[in-house]
Amino acid sequence: MSGLQIPPPRTTLHLYRHLLREASYLPPAVKPFFWDRIRTRFRLHQGDAEPRARVQKAHKDLRYLRSANAGHLLRMRRVLMMGFGRAGRRRRELISALIQKTESRPAEADNRPGSAATGELAGPADDDVFWHDWLSHWDKAKVLALAKAQALVDLPETSLPTGRFADPHKQVPTENIWGKPLAKKLARSKLRKEYKAVIKRLLPPVEDAEWELLRSLATGQAGPQYDAPKRRTVATSEGARGGSWGWESYVLKPVRAADADRHAPYHEPVMETAVR
Repeated sequence: MSGLQIPPPRTTLHLYRHLLREASYLPPAVKPFFWDRIRTRFRLHQGDAEPRARVQKAHKDLRYLRSANAGHLLRMRRVLMMGFGRAGRRRRELISALIQKTESRPAEADNRPGSAATGELAGPADDDVFWHDWLSHWDKAKVLALAKAQALVDLPETSLPTGRFADPHKQVPTENIWGKPLAKKLARSKLRKEYKAVIKRLLPPVEDAEWELLRSLATGQAGPQYDAPKRRTVATSEGARGGSWGWESYVLKPVRAADADRHAPYHEPVMETAVR
């Protein structure tokens, strides 16, 4: 790879092909994600009136993929995290699917704190009935349950909330610096900030098939179809390989005649015996 000198792409279509070619050398487990991502983004923005910024970003991404395929461990780690939804756009999509609130049953709605059936008043910051912000559409119970489960796992060099999880509702103070009750709007803002901090450290779950694939890759049972592909060798001429290609005939004869002599069928010479 160090001796491979690839000319820079001149057009957007050339750049698009370079990106697809470089993505073909990624590990097979994440290759489909990047292929789909490259094709989708190119088709979505191929009619932009001012594509200069996106073309510059694509050149940067091409250099990033080449560096990862060349052996840059940190960049390859980033590529794998993006492919498996640990970072980047796919992680945001998995998080969006995780926080979607499901419709609760009527019995659960009547028994929750702050409902009319219990006769209790909800807190100023955690009752979604009186608020119409993005946090009111989250399934906060699911988010907190997953955060608590991941906090029990101790893995190095991960973004897991190990030992750092705290209930966002308990982090919101009840009084301000003057000892008076905290305003409801300010308490709600602080609660949103705490939930953002939890989401940033959360690793969203993946599908069962992808989880089994990760397990097989980690245990070495995935099979040879998931081995890293080898890069094609650089095409060289016969002269560069050290062979003799008969350049004299191309100098002394027309090209058609030289090619005919070169590709003529080989006949083994017949040894003539002298008649005595």
